[in-house]
Amino acid sequence: SDLKDDTDPEESKLQLLIVLEKQIMPSRKALPPAVTIVDAAEMILNLN
Repeated sequence: SDLKDDTDPEESKLQLLIVLEKQIMPSRKALPPAVTIVDAAEMILNLN
């Protein structure tokens, strides 16, 4: 079976968030406490 057919879209989003989180965390302290990782990810995605 093709692995792509078994991939859950939600799981793919989660994997993307994990990657984004690793990129964001070094500068996480620069963000307001109320900004969650999801908010930060959405901000990044909106730039594209």
